[in-house]
Amino acid sequence: IQTAAHVRMQLLQNTSAVEIPLLRSTAPGLPLIGLTIEHCNDLLAAAHKNVFSGKMDAALSEIREILYTLPLIVVDSEEKRSQVESLRTACREYMLALRLHKERRRVEDPVREMELACYFTMCNLEPIHIFIGLLYAIKLGQKLENYRTTAVLCRRL
Repeated sequence: IQTAAHVRMQLLQNTSAVEIPLLRSTAPGLPLIGLTIEHCNDLLAAAHKNVFSGKMDAALSEIREILYTLPLIVVDSEEKRSQVESLRTACREYMLALRLHKERRRVEDPVREMELACYFTMCNLEPIHIFIGLLYAIKLGQKLENYRTTAVLCRRL
């Protein structure tokens, strides 16, 4: 962060570069921060779009990038701190769900696949993503003739 908050400029030819700190316009004296909550929100929106379109690996990498970025965000109010906390919680849930989905695709046992699909539906995701997971789990339950679990999943629709 310290390196990102400085710029090096060569003012005259054949002279050494001068390092100039980049400061915030809203709070003089504080360094300019390149990582913001808005950047993380944009990444989360892109991850949601990738989950909806079925690009789970791309969504997983974007969620990881958000989780790696969150500790570096500087917050100056209680509202922003709560935004970072809610973003961390959402990323944790999506990370779990995407890892369950990845494991479900890797497994060859249909009973285990059904179990992982049901676990996926229990994650706290956006309603449309839960709906997609429920439909897939119901389809698997009918194929395995597991009607009790399928009935419970149908009630959650």
